[in-house]
Amino acid sequence: MKTPLQMLSETSQSPAMQTVLKSITGIATSDLGILLVGEPGTGKEWIARKIHQMGSRSTGRFISVDCTSLPPGLVEQEIFGLEQFTPNGVTVDEGVLEDAEGGTVFLSGFSSLPLEVQMKVARAGAHQKFHRVGGRKELWYNGRTIVAVNQAPSENLPTGLLQKDILNRLSPIVIELPPLRKRREDLLALLNLFISQTNERYGATVRGITPEALKICLTYTWPGNIRELRNMAEYAVIMARNQLILPAHLPLQMQSTHLRNRLRGSFRKGKSVAAVEKYLILEALRSSSTKKEAAEQLGISVRTLTNRLEQYDLDEELGNHHRVDEDDRTRSKR
Repeated sequence: MKTPLQMLSETSQSPAMQTVLKSITGIATSDLGILLVGEPGTGKEWIARKIHQMGSRSTGRFISVDCTSLPPGLVEQEIFGLEQFTPNGVTVDEGVLEDAEGGTVFLSGFSSLPLEVQMKVARAGAHQKFHRVGGRKELWYNGRTIVAVNQAPSENLPTGLLQKDILNRLSPIVIELPPLRKRREDLLALLNLFISQTNERYGATVRGITPEALKICLTYTWPGNIRELRNMAEYAVIMARNQLILPAHLPLQMQSTHLRNRLRGSFRKGKSVAAVEKYLILEALRSSSTKKEAAEQLGISVRTLTNRLEQYDLDEELGNHHRVDEDDRTRSKR
């Protein structure tokens, strides 16, 4: 079985991730707090889990909290716990700091917390002590704190989302995770990992991805980063079933974006509208399993696509690939 470091290394060959990997390897065994910075979907929680698994607290719990989803009036007690005095005695609800005894607390969306709560979390991490909401006794915090934000501290500081004194108390270590578009060297390794995981989950036997489909993936901008790549891999495996992933198995948004980019490139080269249209039709057909899929890529009906094939006499160029048969011609004329 691979170690967390081996798994991380296999998908972190880009220069940007090599820098991250060196930082993680150096601080994983310490108890220092960590601030992870990265766009949504860049894998901040995944990295936090690897740090936990590589550290001395790996036998303890890893508790992940999405701060943006906490009810506004209950944020503080969710983190620190609640202590209430009643006629029948004291009732206690433990927060995540107590639940993570001996382990790691990961707080994503940390900058969405009220500033006073941010400061209390920073103090708990720095001094290993805290109070429950309504409590009088100071409690020992035996855990490591890793927090995550979507913007770099230098961008957050002027807006008051992450004040300097909070940052200083919170963590001496800031690790910035690059977006997927800046670590394209890792895309194939990540994609193969997600294909393998999806195969196992659904009992599929997809063996990989064709060069044509990979080219589309490598030129896509991935606004949703690794999260979007994982979702795409799951969709493509389901569509491909037990074969290689073809361009036609990718989400239509990716196929359409690829075609639009090729279209812009063709016009820049001074090609005529007819030449560009012929080129796009051929591209769509060659990257699709059926004419219906090609038509969906192009945003036209199958009938319109069939008419264009006849207009430009493209059957010969296509060879046997999506050759328009007599039944298709008959249907298109009805």
